[in-house]
Amino acid sequence: IQIYVSSKKYKVNGMLGDKRRVFTFPCLSAFLDKYELQIPSDEKLEEFWIDFNLGSQTLSFYIAGDNDDHQWEAVTV
Repeated sequence: IQIYVSSKKYKVNGMLGDKRRVFTFPCLSAFLDKYELQIPSDEKLEEFWIDFNLGSQTLSFYIAGDNDDHQWEAVTV
């Protein structure tokens, strides 16, 4: 997976200060091999958001689902 992240940082759990375990960044694009992953269809969503979770040591984000009944698909690495 290749992920291109904006240079602007966004923080989740900011109230936790140095104890926060999840950092969220806007993602400009994401690729799986040669396939560009698509952002979910949502009028309020302008870009991918990637969560780096230090506690579970995972990377998580949502991509477009495969049909209207399933518009969001979770990806966790």
